[in-house]
Amino acid sequence: MLSFSAKSSDGTKLDLSLECGGVDGTVLSGDKLKGDICFNKVGEAPYRIYYQASFLSAGVYRDWE
Repeated sequence: MLSFSAKSSDGTKLDLSLECGGVDGTVLSGDKLKGDICFNKVGEAPYRIYYQASFLSAGVYRDWE
C-alpha cells in the first residue's frame, strides 16, 4: 500500500487536503498510476514529502521549495 506524508522545514506535519482528487486504484508491479495528492500548507518551505511503497519497505523523501 502506497503511503504519503509531508512536513514543513520546522518539522510540522502537514494534513492531507481534500481539495484535490487523490490517487486511488490498484497498481501492479511495473504499472503506473497518476493522480494528485495535496497537503494544507503550514510553516515555512522547503517541504519534505515522504512516500512509502509498502509497510515493509523503507520510506523515501523528496524536498520541494
